[in-house]
Amino acid sequence: MPRQPRKRHNTIVGIFLRNKDGQPVPPSAATPAVETSNDSSVKPRSLRFTFNSNSTSTKQPDEIVRNVLHACKTLNISHKLVTRYLIECNIPDKEDLKFEVEICKLPRLNNMHGLKFKRLSGTTSDYKDICEKLLSTVEL
Repeated sequence: MPRQPRKRHNTIVGIFLRNKDGQPVPPSAATPAVETSNDSSVKPRSLRFTFNSNSTSTKQPDEIVRNVLHACKTLNISHKLVTRYLIECNIPDKEDLKFEVEICKLPRLNNMHGLKFKRLSGTTSDYKDICEKLLSTVEL
């Protein structure tokens, strides 16, 4: 006896993709909208990551972004604002060093935000040096 394919409405995804009346939501309405950098309702992600007192602040996330961008200009780091709270930095002089700086909300800590660094390419020693310089320049 051949197996019948499962209907989408019988799966857990199908159950959650229903509106208040119990009717299935069309696929175009079910996909989340892409966030825009001008949307004021977008908040930083709440992440658990390794942080210390040098990379945390009680300032508003938008102010932290401005401070990081200013520090990048001061240190001559080319940068691009990918999303509202994600900055991609590039240093071509140091073997094409690329890294990201994300402003995140710290879970279970009210009004605390931290900087999460992620190396994308380049040597670890260059990445470590530039992150230390950036952290010492940023006014958190």
